[in-house]
Amino acid sequence: TMTASPPPTYGKLEGSVYSLGHCDAHTTTLEQAQVLIESSPLTLATDADGRYTIWLDQGAYTVTISADEHLAHTAAVTITAQATMAMTDSISDPPKVIH
Repeated sequence: TMTASPPPTYGKLEGSVYSLGHCDAHTTTLEQAQVLIESSPLTLATDADGRYTIWLDQGAYTVTISADEHLAHTAAVTITAQATMAMTDSISDPPKVIH
């Protein structure tokens, strides 16, 4: 097992992503949601419990959460050195057209 410490200017971004489901009912964790760190080459996928974690250099970031058959959600986050920024996001199914 290899253990590495992050650089002193890095902080941790961790979060959970939930699907609100049809009509925002039946909330469940969302596996394999995409977590895009804008203006960087970084994209993560949530695990089976809808969670993700990444270490980033301190600063301001825009994070976009998306998943198939859901509306994307974008949020601004600020990463502080040697601290954890926790996010919880819920994304909805797109509106259904009823004929």
